Amino acid sequence: MVNRSLNVENDPFRPCEENEEILGPEVPYMSAIGGLMYQANCTRPDIAFATNLLARYNSSPTRRHWNGIKHIFRYLQGTIDLGLYYPRNSEFGLVGFADAGYLSDPHKSRSQTGYVFTIGGTAILWRSQKKTLVATSSNHAEIIALHEACRECVWLRSMTNHIQKASGLVISKEPTKLYEDNAAGVAQIKEGYIKSNRTKHILPRFFSYTQELEKNKEVDIQYIRSSDNAAYLFTKALPTSTFRKHVQNIGMLIMSNLVKLEITTLDISGNNYMRWAVAAKRHLKGKRLLDTIDKSKSPPEEDKANAMIFLTHHIHDGLKDEYITKEDPADLWEALKDKFDHQKYVILPKAKHEWLNLRFQDFKSVAEYNSALFGITSRIMLCGENISDYDMIEKTLQTFHPGNVLLQQQYRAKGYTKYSELMQVLLVAEQNNEIVMLNHQSRPTGSAPFPEVNVAASNYNNYGRKRDRSNDRGRGRGGYGRGQGRGRGHGRKFGPNDSTKKNNKRFNRNEDGRAIKQHENACYRCGMKGHWSRTCRMPRHLADLYQKSQKEKETNFVYGEPGPSFDGLNDDTYLDIADFIVDPEAINDKQNE
Repeated sequence: MVNRSLNVENDPFRPCEENEEILGPEVPYMSAIGGLMYQANCTRPDIAFATNLLARYNSSPTRRHWNGIKHIFRYLQGTIDLGLYYPRNSEFGLVGFADAGYLSDPHKSRSQTGYVFTIGGTAILWRSQKKTLVATSSNHAEIIALHEACRECVWLRSMTNHIQKASGLVISKEPTKLYEDNAAGVAQIKEGYIKSNRTKHILPRFFSYTQELEKNKEVDIQYIRSSDNAAYLFTKALPTSTFRKHVQNIGMLIMSNLVKLEITTLDISGNNYMRWAVAAKRHLKGKRLLDTIDKSKSPPEEDKANAMIFLTHHIHDGLKDEYITKEDPADLWEALKDKFDHQKYVILPKAKHEWLNLRFQDFKSVAEYNSALFGITSRIMLCGENISDYDMIEKTLQTFHPGNVLLQQQYRAKGYTKYSELMQVLLVAEQNNEIVMLNHQSRPTGSAPFPEVNVAASNYNNYGRKRDRSNDRGRGRGGYGRGQGRGRGHGRKFGPNDSTKKNNKRFNRNEDGRAIKQHENACYRCGMKGHWSRTCRMPRHLADLYQKSQKEKETNFVYGEPGPSFDGLNDDTYLDIADFIVDPEAINDKQNE
């Protein structure tokens, strides 16, 4: 874009000198800068550094600077159909690149900071800016660039997560990869603040913030070679070949060629090789050219030429230069396979790990779970392994919430043989609020026991003869709530539902020995603990069922005599087996009498 000499005195973009004439208002320098800045910020990141460099001299432009403006305009005119291409079937993955140009402005000892973030290999956010802080070394400048890129990354992650959530897509919890070409800076961030004579003057905030993001696994800073760092485009004046390489690396393509693409271009990194190979085979088969990539076959030369044209047209320009000597499509296919087929050994273990940890109960909606499941299974099948409908059905049913065992058994009894049939039923159930609630603060129906009332008190007369170990007051031998003993005589036995029974009230003792009543955090709407009625998310039909059960209590067993005493139980709904065991000593006393 712009050429700069290593000699400061010969730099055509050096500041205005005393003997140079400053351009007057008749030259629309600032208007031209404004137009270029609009292009650089919106659709043309390839001119960001050159525009930023020339914008420094808005107050005192010279003829040299104006020539640079015209050079950028000529470049734009020659690349008028160059733009950012966002393929619809690219993998969603946020990746960042950061770089710094040490002493980009040697006259004021200022450095240039640049970073770019891509999704699916195409730039979505970039910046090229001269720093106001003087960096004392290239390492110092790179650490500042990492700090600035991390600040932007936090906001960008939040925005992309919000868009994915609103669109019903699966939100990735993996850290964002941020590449930097300064090995010393990467080591300092990875290992912690290293105090030495060359770094002790650097402000700790440039280390601490980036290290905290690295520790919290929000970013993953990795080293990359300078020749592969896409942020180089935003910090330095590059040679033509390097400039074109980085323009392609940020996803800029000639738009006039897009109509000719039948499949997605194979990326230079090979990240999309598995999908590209499947799509390429499908199209070659449709063109009756599949035999051309099989070395055991002998197709006509015309078919070989057509297959070669198709393959070279759908690979990255960098790969075209690498395999320019290949003339046989079978040789080109094998070369690409040898170069990128190893990726399945990286993709397959990761996909299997995600499959093992996939659980239906972890998702807020059926559609979100379905999207995640197919994303994992497609990667597994691209690597050569098969996932059947039976496997997907079992994975779904086995990962229901433990409280939904009854629903799981009901769906399993239906005997579904196709995963799509089960999904249709689950989607209908979701709309009826039976499986998953769309509100993330609600838990699935069945995640906690249903509120039931299984105990009722009998209306027997509790005045009568009594021979039992008791804590009850009574006239006769025994205790009146003060010790255990056999009581014979008329005494009132408090029933478990008696409102005057003190044991039903929960008390606690403070330091002074006074009784303090403990209030239960129970919702009167649904009977569950842990939330109040105003935040209750229980479905209305279940809440009505609970309220009705409170008014008309179901009688599953009745307290009566003779039998064991249930006094002293704080929870009449869930009883322990020990409460039904009669004390042997009491039986012996009864026999002795």
